[in-house]
Amino acid sequence: MSNYFFEEEYPMTNTKIMFHSVEEIEEFVNHANTVANDIDLSSGSRMVDAKSMLGVLAMGVDKYLEMHFHGEMPSDFKKILNCMNVVAC
Repeated sequence: MSNYFFEEEYPMTNTKIMFHSVEEIEEFVNHANTVANDIDLSSGSRMVDAKSMLGVLAMGVDKYLEMHFHGEMPSDFKKILNCMNVVAC
């Protein structure tokens, strides 16, 4: 018996990001909701859905977060992140 979940490879892009204001969080969540892929944000043992305004707000501002983008990240979403200046170097 095979378990297809473990046999298939699911690409995921992990990126460190940081929000500096509630307005940046609102803009990010609005853009995240325009893509079909799942996006999560994590910090330590906490993980939230990046498309949830309350979830992302609960993670706070001025903290490094790990963004987990499930699947191939569209180039337009990458451009939005760079324009927002939330991607950590």
